[in-house]
Amino acid sequence: MERVQGNRNLFVFPDGARVAPSATLNAPIIGNRRSTIYHRPDCPGYDAVSSQNRVPFTSEAAAQAAGYRLAGNGP
Repeated sequence: MERVQGNRNLFVFPDGARVAPSATLNAPIIGNRRSTIYHRPDCPGYDAVSSQNRVPFTSEAAAQAAGYRLAGNGP
């Protein structure tokens, strides 16, 4: 259902049920300085960004305002 609606919110399901975010989702958004792509903590590529290319952001909005776009391999 999320794909049909374009909804990337992992915590809302088609039946309206909600789940609490895990502690790992409290980690900062990580941007890749070279690619200008940002990764959320639940993204498979989150830990793959090398330390010299990491740019921390407090939110997705902050990353987008800095010209970064969301990684396409996220959930």
